[in-house]
Amino acid sequence: MKVLLLYIFSFILGGVPFGYLIGKYIYNVDIRSKGSGNIGATNVFRTLGTVPGLVVFATDLLKGAIPVFIGRAMGLPRELFLLAGALSVLGHCFSPFLGFKGGKGVSSTYGMMLAFDPVVAILSLLVEGGFIAIWGYVSLGSIASVICMVLFLIVRGHNLFSILIMALTALLIIIRHKDNIKRLLEGKENRFTLKGH
Repeated sequence: MKVLLLYIFSFILGGVPFGYLIGKYIYNVDIRSKGSGNIGATNVFRTLGTVPGLVVFATDLLKGAIPVFIGRAMGLPRELFLLAGALSVLGHCFSPFLGFKGGKGVSSTYGMMLAFDPVVAILSLLVEGGFIAIWGYVSLGSIASVICMVLFLIVRGHNLFSILIMALTALLIIIRHKDNIKRLLEGKENRFTLKGH
């Protein structure tokens, strides 16, 4: 029962749309009507600026990390508290507070992995940073990083169930980027720039 409650809590926590709430109630802007229309940190960076972007990144990161920390504190097997983090990512992507619409889950996935295996999280973040630095596309970097998370888990000897959970999470994120992938193939994807405040 405790595990089930943790999983329900994880999904609901993941569904809290911090990007939307900060835009709406602090900046009086519906972030869904600006830029890419996404509620995640990248769109907030682009449309509202660096400070709100960092706040949304941090809160979305915590959404993925907190369930993993709670599951670890409960003494659950590693794959079960990783699943709690993955359910938070799912909640972010399909927020029950926004009609089961939401973000793309990248920041929350970093939070999940940071709490699960910090080495994998940091290496994957370096991969994303490298892709953005070379090509300038956040979407491309995000896709590469979640694929690398799966590969790094394999290299670091994690069990099959944990690898499968991460693989399914990566697949979800790639699917959530389908429009970005289409624009990348067409040469129409926007490069990353910051709003100047």
